[in-house]
Amino acid sequence: MKAPEVILIIVWTLNVAISLSKHGEPKDGKYNFWIELISVFIAYFFLKWAGLFQ
Repeated sequence: MKAPEVILIIVWTLNVAISLSKHGEPKDGKYNFWIELISVFIAYFFLKWAGLFQ
């Protein structure tokens, strides 16, 4: 695994962790851990499909 993949995984992990810690708190809407987790999996799927994680 190269640096871009590692950096992306770290950023995703931080996003999910922040969303988990603030789950249910108001922002423009509300923080939602589950939506953040699903969005990370979708982005990962498309980037893997594109060949980034090989």
